[in-house]
Amino acid sequence: MTYFERMECIRNAMIEAGVKQEEFDIVPFPINFPNKIFNYVPLDAKFYMTIYDEWGEEKLKSLRDELNLDVEVLWRVTLDKKGISASDVRKCIQKGTSWSEYVPKSVYEYIKKHNLDIRIKEFLDEEKELSR
Repeated sequence: MTYFERMECIRNAMIEAGVKQEEFDIVPFPINFPNKIFNYVPLDAKFYMTIYDEWGEEKLKSLRDELNLDVEVLWRVTLDKKGISASDVRKCIQKGTSWSEYVPKSVYEYIKKHNLDIRIKEFLDEEKELSR
């Protein structure tokens, strides 16, 4: 999904959860290019993270230790305790099995309305074919 599509899904899910739109912002966050983060967020922003794996620990180190940002870790759990992931949802889409119960209703509706499930399936099928 594109940045815009992901942003729309997150925004819709936040509103569905009862958060007022004026209470949050969604901005690009180039974690792979930490030196560019300040082009998108204020220096005094508070950042919230969840950590499931070594990549999460690396991001925390980069943001907190190297960039000196105010980071709060909401929780740390192992991958086996994480629950449903986006990868799990994409696998369901690819296999044609039910996935609506794993995402907020607004996200499901957005994906279906914009035929993103078809694009996701086609992409994953193509990726699988290329790896053979």
